[in-house]
Amino acid sequence: MTAEYQLPADVIASLKAKRKIEAIKLLREQRHCGLKEAKEMVDAHLRLNPDLYPQKRMESGVGRLLLIVVIIAAAYGVYTFAR
Repeated sequence: MTAEYQLPADVIASLKAKRKIEAIKLLREQRHCGLKEAKEMVDAHLRLNPDLYPQKRMESGVGRLLLIVVIIAAAYGVYTFAR
């Protein structure tokens, strides 16, 4: 890893706590760089160390909503045909 992408300890701690925006803000303050540069450094660090920051599976409400709709439709179908 090059010196350019060695991040300060508090920035790395923010990333480990899944606070990427906070990490970018800290890096901007400490390195006196722009938003784009700080974000690129953080993203590069995350790419170079994927095993340190496992991605959480995104859970959307759409799947859950679809399941509820299917259950309601099935219950309505059973009710309608059972009469």
